[in-house]
Amino acid sequence: MEAFIAVHSRNPKGGDWSKAGLTSYFLEKLFSKNAFCKNYFINQVSAVHHVTSPKFGDFMMDVAYVFEVGGFSKTTDQIQGIPNAYLALDIESENGKRIPLWLFGMLY
Repeated sequence: MEAFIAVHSRNPKGGDWSKAGLTSYFLEKLFSKNAFCKNYFINQVSAVHHVTSPKFGDFMMDVAYVFEVGGFSKTTDQIQGIPNAYLALDIESENGKRIPLWLFGMLY
């Protein structure tokens, strides 16, 4: 069975996802858990917040918070030294800067 999902890509027109909308996404034929997690995050958060692509990290919310999205094994190495940076991960409960990805579904 093949799954088609929208995956995260950098917006070449300045990183503004709210203006780019789904046209800045492309379809990927093979299932990718990382792509699914990023797609879930952007769909839930962009409904109520302004989301852009920062220089470091995957997404910036309201020009204040940086999020790196991924699986449970991702470490804080990628957000080290970035103020207001957090990991949105496929985990069950919060632990420091590690936020469960499912919690972002409560924003929608």
